[in-house]
Amino acid sequence: MNELFRAIRVEVFKLRRTLALLSSLLIPAVVIAMTMAVNLSRSQGTEFVLDHPNGWDTLMLDQTLVLWCFVLLPLFVTLEAALLAGIEHRENNWKHLFALPVHRWTIYVSKLVVGMALVCVSSLVLAVGTAFQGWLLVEFRPDLGVTYPIPWDLIILRNFGFVPVVFLLLAIQLWVAIRWRNFTVPMSVGIAGTLIGVMLLRTLKNSVSTPSGPWIASMFPWSMPYIMIAPISNSTLPEATAGLQETALLAGVLGGLLVSALGCWETLRRDVA
Repeated sequence: MNELFRAIRVEVFKLRRTLALLSSLLIPAVVIAMTMAVNLSRSQGTEFVLDHPNGWDTLMLDQTLVLWCFVLLPLFVTLEAALLAGIEHRENNWKHLFALPVHRWTIYVSKLVVGMALVCVSSLVLAVGTAFQGWLLVEFRPDLGVTYPIPWDLIILRNFGFVPVVFLLLAIQLWVAIRWRNFTVPMSVGIAGTLIGVMLLRTLKNSVSTPSGPWIASMFPWSMPYIMIAPISNSTLPEATAGLQETALLAGVLGGLLVSALGCWETLRRDVA
């Protein structure tokens, strides 16, 4: 276990002044800035409390997290996995790393741990940004329906509730990124997966014509994060969407463990060049 901790520390050290760390801060901040600009520019009297108990839920579930989980989070994870693997590909460090007097699996697992840590960093930025945006709206646009106090427990729950299911997506993308040196391969897989996920998520709005669509979406890694924050109860066929979030959570965690084990085994057996 000490070897794993050392490997994680080395991986964290490598992140300094890298695009991987910078993107985990800037990309969610851009999402907050975009929704903030839209809300501050709304016409007077356009209260946006629609189908949620309060303005804070609407701010997150109808705006910030929809944009994040629907498209940007899958692409963000794709980018992070490619950048984490690219650190070693770029310098041809794999042979050197595997020659070190440590268990080889710790090198692979450390990248998974750091990848999940970067996802958590992005969620923390979203949480703090949501609170800041809500404060601005209370102070300058009280007509929109956001009120004090700032519900930190709700903000943390919403912004971190989907993180466990990201494990499966990260495990797949990191495996692909390590397996192929070409940066375009993992990015192509991530973009294709995101587009398929978007099409599957559209079935949540009309599960009558595609009754199996929501269930497939809950098992598809690129659509799982949105499933965790989606208002499933609004589906036109509630019985077809019952238990989707539980299914996504179970598949995300157990699938992530399985894919991580397979990816680690295949990488070490192949001895990355």
